[in-house]
Amino acid sequence: MAQNLRQLMVGVLDAGRPGAAGRTALGLVGAVFAAAVHAQALVDPTRPPAGWLARAAPAAERAASSVQTVKTSKTGPVALVDGQVVKIGDPLGEGRVIRITDSEVVLQRAGGATEVMKIHPRVEKHPAVHQPEASVGDVPAPLLRAGE
Repeated sequence: MAQNLRQLMVGVLDAGRPGAAGRTALGLVGAVFAAAVHAQALVDPTRPPAGWLARAAPAAERAASSVQTVKTSKTGPVALVDGQVVKIGDPLGEGRVIRITDSEVVLQRAGGATEVMKIHPRVEKHPAVHQPEASVGDVPAPLLRAGE
């Protein structure tokens, strides 16, 4: 293909002014350059930085089972733990599921010890603290309008 393009370009240059063959040759050369430009790899702007996806979880987290989701149905709560659907009383690993809440699954091991597996292990839930409504006297001065 490169040889054919070379011959067409030589014909164009020899003719002095491009004729039909010359226009075809210029069109082909333009197409080849356009294809080369478009063939370059495009970078996905939404892709995470290099190494971001390759980071491994700490060894303690990899070894532990993980709760992916919990659902409450008419027959009772069910959980998805390491891809396995479990309900209260089902065996799981070396234990048995004894409780499922909205954020955790509790197992009882053979020796009587319990293990709590949370959906989000690093998040702690705390009850909301009720605060009385503020009166005008409690509002900081910059938030008050003139004349109030």
